[in-house]
Amino acid sequence: MMRVRSLVSVLVLLLVAGACSATSAVHKDDEAHPLSLTYGGSGEGTLLPPEERAEGEVWAGTFGSFLPCTIGGKGPVRITGIEWSSDKGLEPESVETFVRSFDSATSDPYLSTHGTPLDPQDEEFDGEVESDAVGYVATASCDDLAGSDGQLDEIMVAASVGDAGGHIGELRFHYEAGDDPYILEIDWDFYLCGSAVPDDLECS
Repeated sequence: MMRVRSLVSVLVLLLVAGACSATSAVHKDDEAHPLSLTYGGSGEGTLLPPEERAEGEVWAGTFGSFLPCTIGGKGPVRITGIEWSSDKGLEPESVETFVRSFDSATSDPYLSTHGTPLDPQDEEFDGEVESDAVGYVATASCDDLAGSDGQLDEIMVAASVGDAGGHIGELRFHYEAGDDPYILEIDWDFYLCGSAVPDDLECS
C-alpha cells in the first residue's frame, strides 16, 4: 500500500531516457500548458517489499496513476522522453515505463503494486499494456477525462531493486505539442523500501 505525505528531498543523480531540448518550456502540472498528467501537487509514495521476498532477491514495484490528457484543445501531444533522479545509494537496478489502457467503468488506476505491468505479482492488470511510454501520443481532453467512465490511458513507472531499496523522483516528461517542445515536472518521490531508505519514510 502506498503512503502519501509531503516531502522535501535532495536529488543528486539524474538518469535520462529519451531526448532533451535546451529550448523546452519547463512547467508544473497546471492548466496553462498543453499536457497534464492529472497528478498535481507534491508528495511521496512508499512500497514495501513482497512478504515472500528472500534476502538478496531482486524485486520490482510499479507506480502509476499518471493519466495523460491535453489542456484547452492544444493536443495532440507526443511524449519524446522521460527522465528522473534518484537519491545517492538508492539508484534502481533498472527502470521501465509502460502505458496501460483500461476501462475506467470497471477498473481503476494504480497508486502502486508489486511487479511490473508485464509481470504483475499481486494481481493481473485489467486492460492492455504496452512497453515504453516514450512515443505515446495523448489526444484525450482533460475536460472529458474528469469524472467520466470509459477508456483511459495510464502511464506507469516500474523499478527493480535489491536489498537497499530504490528511489525515483523529480520525474520530467519531455513532450511536443505542434512544433513546440515542453517539459512537464512532477514533484513526487517514490521509494521502494529497503535497508538504505531513510527511517523516517515509514518503510517498516
